[in-house]
Amino acid sequence: MSALRILCVHAKPRQLAALRGMLEEGGYDVLPVSDGIKALDVLSKENVDGVVMDCHMEGPGGITLRHRISHQLPEMPILLVDEVLDIIRVPLRMFGAYLHDPAPPHAVFAELKG
Repeated sequence: MSALRILCVHAKPRQLAALRGMLEEGGYDVLPVSDGIKALDVLSKENVDGVVMDCHMEGPGGITLRHRISHQLPEMPILLVDEVLDIIRVPLRMFGAYLHDPAPPHAVFAELKG
């Protein structure tokens, strides 16, 4: 059985590297990108089993990216890992799950395994 392939989208290089390392150590195949445009490009070319993303990134932003992913791939699981402080501005119910960044590895793995 091959590893699940996860698209990891985070605007902050340090957090992207941390998420990537954590996911790879957990046995996932990770495709890391730093913005919404790169994420959409990867999704158009690669088979992906899930998306782990933050909300604040260069265009399209996290909410727009989530809408585009859900429109193109309605069954795609999306996990928001972000330092969301203003819950009114980011309707968390839009995402499959939300974890506060930095998220502990066991919580990320639990969400990805569903």
